[in-house]
Amino acid sequence: MSRPEIIASWNDRYFGGTLPETFRDSLAELPTERQDVVDFLEHFFKLMHHGRFVSTDVSPMQCTVLGSLLSRILPGAWSGRIPPITVGGRHVLIDEYVLRNKWRDATPGLFLDIGCGFPPVTTLDSVAALQGWQVLAADPSMPAHVVYDAEGNYATFDTQGEMVYFQPAAPTVETWNALAEDATATEANFRRLLDRLLPDLGDGAEVTSDGARLVHPMRLYSSASLSFQTAGIGDVQVQDVDVARCFNVLYYLDATFRRRTMQWFEQVLTEGGLLLIGGDWAHTSEARYSVYQKVDGHLVTREFAFSLDNLCPASIVSWFCLVDDDFETLLLADLVRELRSDAAFLQRLNSVNDRLREQHDFAPRGADGFYSEMDPSLGASEIWGRAGAVASDLNEELAEEAVAVLKAGGHEAWVNDLGHVAVMPTGVASQ
Repeated sequence: MSRPEIIASWNDRYFGGTLPETFRDSLAELPTERQDVVDFLEHFFKLMHHGRFVSTDVSPMQCTVLGSLLSRILPGAWSGRIPPITVGGRHVLIDEYVLRNKWRDATPGLFLDIGCGFPPVTTLDSVAALQGWQVLAADPSMPAHVVYDAEGNYATFDTQGEMVYFQPAAPTVETWNALAEDATATEANFRRLLDRLLPDLGDGAEVTSDGARLVHPMRLYSSASLSFQTAGIGDVQVQDVDVARCFNVLYYLDATFRRRTMQWFEQVLTEGGLLLIGGDWAHTSEARYSVYQKVDGHLVTREFAFSLDNLCPASIVSWFCLVDDDFETLLLADLVRELRSDAAFLQRLNSVNDRLREQHDFAPRGADGFYSEMDPSLGASEIWGRAGAVASDLNEELAEEAVAVLKAGGHEAWVNDLGHVAVMPTGVASQ
C-alpha cells in the first residue's frame, strides 16, 4: 500500500475514519518504506483501540512525534541498537518508591540501574536521592566518549571511535529535525569535534574548547557511591543487589528474553531485594511498572502500578512498545480498557483531565472537542514539568475512584505508596 493508503487504513480501522485532516497530515512524511516504523504504528494504534480510545483522545503532540520523530529514535535508525535515550528527572518518583514502599525498608544497599542511558542523568538523579546507597549503572551502549557541540547537542562514540547515537540538548521534534535532517553532516560535525578535542583529553575526564566539550563518562561521573559497567542484562558482573531498576528497556524485547531476564535478576538480587520493571516519561508521567521481590530464593509479584495519565496521554510513551508480548504494556492496555469502559468513570476522567490541562496550560481541549497544539514557545523542560504536574494531579483526584472501578471488576486493587493505581496481576507468581 502507498503511504496515504496506510494512513487511511489506520484511521478507518482504529478511529472509524474520524481523525482530523490536520492529524493525518502530520503523518504525511512517515517513512512507510521502513517496516519497523509501520509495525510500530500498527501496534500503537491497535493498543489505543483496545483501550477504547477515540479520535478526540489523540493529541497533536502524539501525531507530530509519530510522524516526524519516531523513525529517528527506533533501533532501526541506529543499526539495530537500542538508543540510549534519556531525560533528567524521568524516574524521580521511582527513586521515591525505593525509599518509601511497603515491601522493603529504606536501609541503604546496592542499587542497580540497568539500561541507564547516556548521559546518565537519571542515574545521577538516583545517586542524589538515595543517600548512603551504592549505585551501579550499566548499559551495553555505554560510550567511550561523549562529544557536545556549542549548543549542547551531543553524540556518543564507542571504543573503536564509531558514532553510536546523537541527540539534541533539549529533545523536541524541532531540535531533532534540525540534527537529523542531514544525519551525515551531523555525524561529520561531531567527528570533527572528537578529532580536535581528543588529543587534549589525555587521561582527564573532560576538556572544553570554543564552547565544545569532550567527556570520558566513566572518569567524569564515577564516584565513591557510583560505578559503571559497559554491559547489558545477564552480563553485568554483580551480586547481592538490593534494588534493581530496569526501565524503558524490556518493551524493546520479547517475552522469551524477559523470561531469561527474570531468571538472571533472581540470581543477582539479595533475599528481600526488589526488582522494578517498566516504562515512563518525564517526571514519571505515563508510568507503568511491575514490582517483584525475592522471597525464599524466588521472585514473587508484589504489584503492577500505573499513573492515570495513561488513560489520556499527551506523548507516545504509554503505548511505546516494539513487541506484541510485553507484559506491562499489555496489562496496562487491559486495565485502561476496563476503566475507560466504565461510563461514569470516563465522564469524570474527561472532566478532570480537561480542567487540569486548562489549569496547567498543557495543550487544553479546544471548542472542536480535540486537544490543541502544544504552545510552541514552551521549551522541553517546561513541557515535561507540566506533564508531570497534570499526571500528579490526576492521580490525586482520581486514583481512589479508579481503584473502586477495578475492585468492582474483580481486581485486587489499591492506591500504592506513590499515589498510583496498583493491582495484583491474576494468575502470575512472576512474569
